[in-house]
Amino acid sequence: MGSSKPISPFRLSSLLRSQKDPSLAFQIFLNPQNHYRYSILSYDLIITKLGRAKMIPQMELILQQLHNDTRHRVPEPLLCHVISFYARARLPSRAVQTFLSIPSFRCTPTLKSFNSLLNALLTCRRFQTITHFASRLSEFGPPNTCTYNILIRSCFFQGRTDRALELFDEMRRTNVCPDQVTFGTLIHGLCKDSRMHQAFGMKKLMIQEFKLKPCVSVYTNLMKGVCEIGELHRAFEIKDEMERNGLRLDVVVYNTLLLVM
Repeated sequence: MGSSKPISPFRLSSLLRSQKDPSLAFQIFLNPQNHYRYSILSYDLIITKLGRAKMIPQMELILQQLHNDTRHRVPEPLLCHVISFYARARLPSRAVQTFLSIPSFRCTPTLKSFNSLLNALLTCRRFQTITHFASRLSEFGPPNTCTYNILIRSCFFQGRTDRALELFDEMRRTNVCPDQVTFGTLIHGLCKDSRMHQAFGMKKLMIQEFKLKPCVSVYTNLMKGVCEIGELHRAFEIKDEMERNGLRLDVVVYNTLLLVM
């Protein structure tokens, strides 16, 4: 009997995509009897399935195979996903190792993977490592909104409110446009620090200068903040503003108001 015909990369990708069980998908991928021709898409599919299932040893086995498969230049987004999977598994050192090894995958690291690493370190609360890598930021180009959002959030986790505000001022000086996440993070942090005047000022800036509409969580944080400092009447003023703006009042809003009443 002759050797069986190799299964096409398209067929393998279809098999992997349709298989819901990551363990079975792993077995399909590595089955030596099927003579697969591996494509970047098939590598991406199996690594994503294994990473999401936190099957880290299996994911690393495929990753090593991809590393050695010199036919392929590995796309940066795939390696960003690997970094995020390590973060979800609370393996920050492996996230760092993956970032540092990006060139060995025939890929050039950019701000995209740098931001993925910073976010992974933030997820794992490795603040000193964030500071270390932030000092290398210039190697990957000027920071963007995502970079600042991660660094600002890291500051609030460490109780460094003033430093978070300095980073926001730096954003504006360098014409990096803040987004909903930026303002949501700043307002949340200021409210937790009972700096309500600044929190309301940030909301005003968000609306008037940047034309961004506050979401429910922004109003909820403001509502909790005014309750914490005893300005209970302002909680109902915030509720009225939410209704005027057509925002749906969720259970957190109603629970906050019940505590006031």
